[in-house]
Amino acid sequence: LGRAAAEVRSAIEGGAWEAGSSPAEEQPVGPERAMAIVSELKASAALFAAFAFGALNLPGTLMISESRVTSATSSVSTSRPVPDSDLLQAFVVLDAATFGFMLICVVVSQQLLYKLGDGSYGATRHGTDEQPDARDSALGRLTTQYGSEFRTARVAFGLGLIAILLATVVKTWAVFDSSIALPVTGVLSLSSALMAISYASVNGAFRRLEDDAAREDVWSVASPAALVAAGAAVLAVSFANQDFAGGTSERAFQNVVQKMERAAAEKADAATAAAERAAAEQALLSRAPPRVVLSGSLAHRRSCLGAYSLVKGRLVRGRPVWKHETANRWIATGPGGSWLVQEGVSVGVNGRSFLCLRDPSSALPHESSVGWQEYSSGAGGWVGAPSLECADQAAADQAAAREQAAREQAVHEQAAR
Repeated sequence: LGRAAAEVRSAIEGGAWEAGSSPAEEQPVGPERAMAIVSELKASAALFAAFAFGALNLPGTLMISESRVTSATSSVSTSRPVPDSDLLQAFVVLDAATFGFMLICVVVSQQLLYKLGDGSYGATRHGTDEQPDARDSALGRLTTQYGSEFRTARVAFGLGLIAILLATVVKTWAVFDSSIALPVTGVLSLSSALMAISYASVNGAFRRLEDDAAREDVWSVASPAALVAAGAAVLAVSFANQDFAGGTSERAFQNVVQKMERAAAEKADAATAAAERAAAEQALLSRAPPRVVLSGSLAHRRSCLGAYSLVKGRLVRGRPVWKHETANRWIATGPGGSWLVQEGVSVGVNGRSFLCLRDPSSALPHESSVGWQEYSSGAGGWVGAPSLECADQAAADQAAAREQAAREQAVHEQAAR
């Protein structure tokens, strides 16, 4: 004890130590502590990035524990495809934003680690042994000497946290009903509030150091500000044009039911229309004569005159077709609904024709009272054919037979008198 007291007394008398004072904490000379801070930030960001990437692997369908009978013969399945929910689309955008922000943090942190190891750390000293400066600490040097990279990594990490919290809330409302989604939203809201309070209290040191750094390096502040603007734009886009009222699981199921009901109604209407159309076509075919005859005089298209036979089983635009018995001439409906006399290659394809009956309201050509026209290249187009007639061969034969029978009856009566 005597020797120890002597040594203390000798140190005081020599001025090596003053009573009542405490030795100042030495600031770290090497970058090890700064590298540890950046490595922790990088590891946390990498963990969140991996989580966000895994969450992007959505299942093909999301099951909803609900069912509903749509009619006496059909019911709705409890599964629905992912794209049916607008909230799920917003979740995908937010989750991708989380992955992107955290990946930015990882890459920038890695580049910062490289810079910390290049020997430039501590090249400039702001304080002295008697008057230490916070900018000489590991955190101070990261904020001042490496301010652009460190601030960008921190901002990216914060935006990633915001995005992942929003993504979790959005997916909860998209998948579960309100009895589950509301408590989850409350828990995450409380967690977000506590994290915001922690950020506000702990980042006071950053703000003091960053105020000094901003006066020395404007780019170290401008670069993170641009990242914040980009992040805000991504978050705004993720919620733009989203029907959140129709994105919850209950509403999504109702949307699926309504879509299926509309599809069933449209299918039934289409089947009814097809049946009506088929019935109308069948009725028209039953009225179509087996043979029609074009008779009269033509100035340019005499090859179109003659008898035409009905082509069984063929319809063009819902109407029957007749083919000339000896020539390549067909009677069919054209694109505008007019009756045409065409070549076989033009039937049902285009409106090129030799003769035309411009009466779309006439279901059969021999029932129209409109006059026919013939095409004349020499006359420069269509010219009238007033003497041309289209007649039912069977009806014409029956009429001729009746006339013949009437004449014979008249001769017999006259001979009897």
